[in-house]
Order: sequence, then structure tokens, then C-alpha cells
Amino acid sequence: MPSFLDIRLLSVYAQKVISETLNDDVKKEVTKTEQRHINSDVYDVYSPKYYRRRRANGGLIADDNIVGEMISDDTLSVTNKTKFNPNGEPDLAEWVEYGLDPGVGAYADERPFTQNTIDELNSTKAHVKAMQLGLKKRGII
Repeated sequence: MPSFLDIRLLSVYAQKVISETLNDDVKKEVTKTEQRHINSDVYDVYSPKYYRRRRANGGLIADDNIVGEMISDDTLSVTNKTKFNPNGEPDLAEWVEYGLDPGVGAYADERPFTQNTIDELNSTKAHVKAMQLGLKKRGII
């Protein structure tokens, strides 16, 4: 870790490292946990008869659809941005989470993979451990 003669420079450096760690290590852990829940809570529940799942090719589990965004200096928001179809129709993740069936406009069974991800992270604190390891890797703790 570099030396600092000015507390402001130390603060700027620390904030940069925290943001890097959130965007890298913590986001990876949250993504991995959500993908596991997408498999168990969505894909493994049933096999569709009227459509083919995109899976990692633009579907719910695709890395590109699980987006991290810094909403403040020390807060990372991770959201599944999968669209129902490539034309940009409403969010598929929300429809699956709350049970809206886009084919008929009615409610189907909820498959709350997002809430289950949150619950698991709250229980295991894997995101906190990822933050600690990321900071350690960067020489902070």
C-alpha cells in the first residue's frame, strides 16, 4: 500500500479501492450466488413446452444480464436486467420473480430467485467475505 502525507489523498485512495473491490470481488460473489439460484429456483423447477430458454446466451443466467452499479461511494446495486425478448420488452427477471406470465398476462407461480439470493447472502455473508478478501488482496486489511 502506498504512503500518504495528506489524509485527503488517503481518503481518495481508500474510496477507490473500496469501489474497485465492490465492482470486482463482491459483484462476482453476488453474481455467482444469483446464478446458482436461477438454476435451482427457475431452470430446475420445470422445462418449458412453448419456448426455448436462452440460459447463458442472453437469458437470466447470462453474466452480461447481471449488472453491477455503484449507487453511492460505498454501495453496489446488482440487478438482473434480462429482457423478455431482444426487442426490449419488460424485464423478464421481474416477471419470473413475481410470477407474471408474459404469454397470457396472468400470474403464474412465483420463482423468487432474487429474494432467495438476498436471503442466502444475508445468511452466509458471502458478499462480506468477498469484500474482506478483496480488500486484503489489494493490501488494505
